[in-house]
Order: sequence, then structure tokens, then C-alpha cells
Amino acid sequence: MSGLFFSGAGLRRANIFGCAIISLRSSVNFLDSIIFITLAFAGTVANAVLVNMIISQYLVKIILVLADTPFCYLAVRWARKEGVTADER
Repeated sequence: MSGLFFSGAGLRRANIFGCAIISLRSSVNFLDSIIFITLAFAGTVANAVLVNMIISQYLVKIILVLADTPFCYLAVRWARKEGVTADER
């Protein structure tokens, strides 16, 4: 979904620098995992389990990012070819 966060010239930049966008998404996902798991489970499980939960959730998110990014780029390419805009719902 990295390309869908940008519009116009930014979308072209996301296609050229796709690796940088994926890296940014990875950092955001890691921070999200830390914040969510800590707030949801701090004090209910041991710290070692908490760290394992954070790492596990982060790894699942990375796998999903790697799996969904090509499909998002294909969807953007298809939408451009078909001339679909956000106003056409």
C-alpha cells in the first residue's frame, strides 16, 4: 500500500523509491507494535513474553507488507491505465 499514501508527483516518487517507502512503513509498524503490545499487555505478562510478542507481531506485519506491496503497485498501475480517479465511486 505504499503507493496509495501518495498522490500526484508523490506517487511517482513512491514507485521510484519503493524500497525507502517500505523501510518507512517497517519503522512505523515497529513503533506501532511496541506501543500497542506494551499498552495492551504490560503488567499482565512477563517482560520476556512482552518482548517476544512485540517481535512476533512486527514479523507478521513485515511479512504482510512484503506480500501486499506488489498487489498495491499492480492496482495503481491498473487504475492509471483505466483512468480511474478517486471521484469515481
